[in-house]
Amino acid sequence: MEQPTIISICFSALIAIFIVLPLLALIMHFIVILFPKEKDEKQTLTSSNTDAALYAAISTTYQTLYPGTKVTGIVEKK
Repeated sequence: MEQPTIISICFSALIAIFIVLPLLALIMHFIVILFPKEKDEKQTLTSSNTDAALYAAISTTYQTLYPGTKVTGIVEKK
């Protein structure tokens, strides 16, 4: 029996990648369709999905540009 060469191993791995990745993408697509993200009517930085680093960066920037200011809320506009 002949031993597999490195070229044949690499080729079969490449083919496997081109088969597995699209299948995973389809599975992820159907999961996103089945379980959509819940949308809040008003998303502010004070809600439960707070990113403290983002709030600190925005507050520091505004305090540097406009001394004495205080950030009371951040709203995302689309």
